[in-house]
Amino acid sequence: MTDLKVHIVEDQVIIAYDLQDIIENMGHQVNNISSSVDEAISKIHMRTSDLFIVDINLQGDKKGFELGKFLEKSKRPFIYMSSVDIADQSERNRACAFLSKPFDKNDVQRAIEIICRKVA
Repeated sequence: MTDLKVHIVEDQVIIAYDLQDIIENMGHQVNNISSSVDEAISKIHMRTSDLFIVDINLQGDKKGFELGKFLEKSKRPFIYMSSVDIADQSERNRACAFLSKPFDKNDVQRAIEIICRKVA
């Protein structure tokens, strides 16, 4: 899978833009950035994304795990992202890959490569 359309779900603007820069330098396109679960769900039907990168600890009532469950039911590949390790291994296994913060371009590239192998 090349030239992926990626939807970033991250409530910290600096992290979202840093991730966008890394993804676009890899040759992929960021077609959406959302800061909450509700915003992400409302945008899912507006544009087609090949991959979602979802922060677990979003501000607000709903956390990234809720979006992950929605994406899993919709059979959409996603990467969980967090600065803390996920204690619940079943939630971590729900994602197609996991990205630890802080990340660098190699971490992002590895996570996207894992997704590409799983959906190929």
